[in-house]
Amino acid sequence: MSRRERRQEKRQAAAERGRRLVLDTSCVRGTSRPILHHLRDRGFSLVVSTTAVSELAVHRIRASQNSSDATALDRVWKRIRAIRELLDREEPIAPTHAGVILTVGGRIADAPPFDLAFWRANITAAWNALADETNPIPAPALESLRRIASYVEDTGADFVRTMAFGVGPDRTDVFDGVDERQFARLCADDMGRLWSRMYLVPDDGPDIRERFDAWMRVSGLHGRRAHERATGRRRRFEPNHATDLTLLHHLAEGLPLVTRDYELIEEVDASGSFQAPWVRTPGEVVEGRLPLGLPFGQNGRKALAQHRRRRRADLHALDAAIEVSVRDLVGATCPQGAT
Repeated sequence: MSRRERRQEKRQAAAERGRRLVLDTSCVRGTSRPILHHLRDRGFSLVVSTTAVSELAVHRIRASQNSSDATALDRVWKRIRAIRELLDREEPIAPTHAGVILTVGGRIADAPPFDLAFWRANITAAWNALADETNPIPAPALESLRRIASYVEDTGADFVRTMAFGVGPDRTDVFDGVDERQFARLCADDMGRLWSRMYLVPDDGPDIRERFDAWMRVSGLHGRRAHERATGRRRRFEPNHATDLTLLHHLAEGLPLVTRDYELIEEVDASGSFQAPWVRTPGEVVEGRLPLGLPFGQNGRKALAQHRRRRRADLHALDAAIEVSVRDLVGATCPQGAT
């Protein structure tokens, strides 16, 4: 294959990835079917984040153990069944963590082989099990759900403890004279150097620092704000919010993230990441605000130059307005059922 053909193949692959939208928990639970139908009809392929599967697994297990949560559990069942048919049939779940590294052709240094195909089959079985209200969950899928739930809770708690220890009230010298955006970039640079020794990706594509720019910057921003919380200048950190940061791993694969978590969007914007334009609400995607191409390199920085920081009130108003207009547009043709 010639160099020109390889470049053309890469551009085609990039275009295909840019049409795959990753939905987080807030979208799985709150975005209406008409909106999802509209996105799919416009040529987008819809996939669910592993993080969303994890959080729904926690909810399912807890609700199953508490009879008072039966109504909430029924809503989850109906919701998952309602959108399952709209998802990509071959790969309905998008990986995070090591799965992203392997998906882009990389590997983990000094680690045993990771069977990505086995993981995909297992996580898809767990996803399908979440929607099953009549039959018992198969034992292997149930064990997967329990492990995922445990991982979510442990990760959140560990993140809080690490931040409290690493940037406590006695670390004021670290923050003197450095604004939030600059601090986020410095932290990302340090994390990039560490990760480049742990995770190896192909040389003919973006490096680890480039791929995980948003996640590294927002993680650094959390360090800064953990200090402010430790000194009483910011509200308490919620462990679940640490887990939400893993949603930004999808950008490392070149996949846009669609979320109704306005706080997360504000934090990505505040971090100064060039990947911020690829983190969008459903309303923004419908309105055509999602950039073309991949969130890396010159393309990412060009999109950032035209990007403006967003406010959650404006995003909420836009989503509400788009919801009404799309319902009027496709409501008559959208299959009846759960919204």
